[in-house]
Amino acid sequence: MSLPGRLLIWGAGGHAKVVADVARASGWEVVAFLDDDPAKQGQLFYGAPVRGPQSLPPCPSPGARGEPECSVFVAIGSNAARERCLALVLASGLTIPVLIDPSARVSPTAVLGTGAVVMAGAVVQADAHIGRGGIINTGASVDHDCRLGVCAHVAPGARLTGQVEVGDRTLIGAGAVVVPQVRIGADNIVGAGAVVVRDSQPGQVLVGVPARVC
Repeated sequence: MSLPGRLLIWGAGGHAKVVADVARASGWEVVAFLDDDPAKQGQLFYGAPVRGPQSLPPCPSPGARGEPECSVFVAIGSNAARERCLALVLASGLTIPVLIDPSARVSPTAVLGTGAVVMAGAVVQADAHIGRGGIINTGASVDHDCRLGVCAHVAPGARLTGQVEVGDRTLIGAGAVVVPQVRIGADNIVGAGAVVVRDSQPGQVLVGVPARVC
């Protein structure tokens, strides 16, 4: 995990605001947001200027302690878009931190992949594995021995009980519950409040109590 320093956040939407809060609470200096939208570029957003993604390699200005570059965090809510942008940052060789809100509880035996974020009030329990670019959102919980793929997102208030497996780019919706030892395929969407009691295949949408394929 990187020590706090200067941080560029790729994204300038609602998710980026929450990531910025986590970063600042953890001691990072957010120096700029990066966004493709020309209408946002040059504007002030959540306490820092918005620049185009071409600003990715260097920091916008020299740091107070003379650092030549910033770390970069991809804060894009879309799982697929976040995966693409994360790959670009990884290819650049820049440092991508893991961000954990000070109010979250993360087991010392949990493993968090590059570019993962654990939001306020979230819990990640023993021997859980969160893949690269994963989001454990506000108040969510991931219990022991769960495994989340690349750029999976556990939305606010969702609950993964023990030994759950979640595929790449899958969204577990707000307030959803997944019972123990269930395997959820890649690119799934689990609707808000759903209760998943059986395995799913890739690319499915699951809703209801108990959850069914929509």
